[in-house]
Amino acid sequence: MISRFFLEQLKNSCPVEEIVSSYLNLKPLGNNKFVGLCPFHSEKTPSFVVYSATQSFFCFGCQVGGDVVSFIKKMESLDYVGALKFLANKSGIGFPEDEIGGFNFGTRILSANKEAARFFHGVLKETDFAMNYLKKERKVCQRTVVKFGLGFAPKSWDSLGKHLFSKGFSLEELLAAKLLTKAQNGSIYDIFRNRIIFPIINSRAEVLGFGGRVLDESRPKYLNSYDSLVFKKSNNLFNINLAKKSKQIILVEGYFDAISIVQAGFGNVVATLGTALTINQAKLISVYAEEVILAYDSDEAGVAATYKAMNILNGVGLATKVLDLSNFKDPDEYIKNRGDIRFKMALANSVDAIDFKLNNFKVQFDINTSAGKVAFLKAAAALLAQLNNRLTRDVYLGKISSEMGIDKQILMSHVNNLIKIHIKKRKSIEQKNIARNFVGNKRPRSAGNTTCLVKSEELIIRSLYGNNSLFEILKSNCPFELFVSENKDIYEVLMYNIEHQLPVEMPCITGLNSDLLAVLSRILAKNFDFQLDFNGILECVKTLKKAKQQLNAAGVSKMAAEELKGYIEDLAKQKRC
Repeated sequence: MISRFFLEQLKNSCPVEEIVSSYLNLKPLGNNKFVGLCPFHSEKTPSFVVYSATQSFFCFGCQVGGDVVSFIKKMESLDYVGALKFLANKSGIGFPEDEIGGFNFGTRILSANKEAARFFHGVLKETDFAMNYLKKERKVCQRTVVKFGLGFAPKSWDSLGKHLFSKGFSLEELLAAKLLTKAQNGSIYDIFRNRIIFPIINSRAEVLGFGGRVLDESRPKYLNSYDSLVFKKSNNLFNINLAKKSKQIILVEGYFDAISIVQAGFGNVVATLGTALTINQAKLISVYAEEVILAYDSDEAGVAATYKAMNILNGVGLATKVLDLSNFKDPDEYIKNRGDIRFKMALANSVDAIDFKLNNFKVQFDINTSAGKVAFLKAAAALLAQLNNRLTRDVYLGKISSEMGIDKQILMSHVNNLIKIHIKKRKSIEQKNIARNFVGNKRPRSAGNTTCLVKSEELIIRSLYGNNSLFEILKSNCPFELFVSENKDIYEVLMYNIEHQLPVEMPCITGLNSDLLAVLSRILAKNFDFQLDFNGILECVKTLKKAKQQLNAAGVSKMAAEELKGYIEDLAKQKRC
């Protein structure tokens, strides 16, 4: 187990509001609360709340919650120990390496991945046809092969497994790392076979997983590691380890696009991992960069993906431009045909995201007709109304009005009306959100429904958290059996920890898994302002006891004599309370 001393150090050195604010733009909400846009799902109205008093966070939109360790686990795609190490390094406190015990499973998976990368790289150097494919067909030089640690997975069903077993890794570890898999008949075999291998490395130079491409017409053409304890495709990017030092990042769709761009002399490129850009990947880019140049495929699907990516990148505050590939399919093909210098010029001439959309509007609508011009102006006005920067908006108002031969004031008036409508709608949503999520009743009024019972349980837990003085009255009056929901497990842990003088505050609390920690965070968030006194606690306990009595009454007729006697005695005790 991780020592209490270390966790206390971590708590004091890494306040959740400070750590979260290094990733998100948080605004004060009053009374030790901060609100911002959730990093775990796409939203325009803030529903992600950080509570400094309870050292917890909770998103009322996607229901994700936890403490500072939970937050880092999700943001950095780390396991528990990895998140602790990350925070320890960030705050400059020592990590107790000798105390991790059973918590080092994720570390073992990372070690297995690293050894697998070495194995694949070694096999590539000895496999002529795979090396010829890279050098002759894909124009990848030896220096680039080494830079990316490219490899080759042999056709054999078990060569990687045999190698890793010889290095001391267990079957459990290799299955968890998604390097091996088990067939229905029980046989074990390598997941990657007869493929060029691309190691996926994070910003800390750890090998999280792999991408693999076939050399023939087999399907699937590309295969990525399945999600594991240390890897999730939607949270990671290829080449982020090399691109993280750049304020401007080029975003592409494929491994070879990224490799060609790096080989051309531009290290500031990342690629998604076989999926469309996700909000988490955009957040990862925003940690390092301020601007993104989208260099997606030039076909119809690539243009559609470009539109979606622009909206996601804009949502996390990144300035966006679009690369003109001049009818070439992708950056890899462009560089092979036009060369490094022309590619550099193309990057310099990348079109701002707004211009890209306006140009597409001009193609979509026939601006040579009156109807087409009106349709274009409506679409352009809707686009400008979404811009937060007034200076940028004013520049485009002047540009569009000049091109379309329309009075700037008329176009500006239309845009301003749209902005007012947007603001009104947003405020209405925010007010409803606040009313729904941050306002509640101090007292449950009735014992007659499950919602009321769960509310009583939540108020007891919220009041007990941070107020150990309630322990004795709850120990005497509120046994665990009164709880009817999963809250019972949380209540038991809090009571046990208080009784045994163990921590009951995040992130030091022990005995809760990540799921229950999320439930506790939700309870603290929904009932943040309602910490009850002794009388309020007793009222909640009575609500639970009455409900228990009603449940028991249904089974009275089936009770044996001794059970009936005990039931009657219990009723008498409840009346005295």
